[in-house]
Amino acid sequence: MQTLRFTLVSDSTARTVPWAPDAPAGQPAPQPARAGLISLAQTAWRRYRSRTLLAQLDDYMLKDIGVTRAEAHLEASKPFWTP
Repeated sequence: MQTLRFTLVSDSTARTVPWAPDAPAGQPAPQPARAGLISLAQTAWRRYRSRTLLAQLDDYMLKDIGVTRAEAHLEASKPFWTP
């Protein structure tokens, strides 16, 4: 089995996954495609969740992490597909 190295557009981290170039027709999609989609979904969920939690922080907690209310609002208002 070979490995395929690829980099997602939304993430600068390169990934290496197993790949079988000669899989028979009718078999599930190659592993890299599934791995890429799963990774993309995980990244989108992580962004959505962290921005939702950031929007819920009070001024004291924002000050503790060094973020202003305006910066938090700007980040929280971004859609999940925006880095």
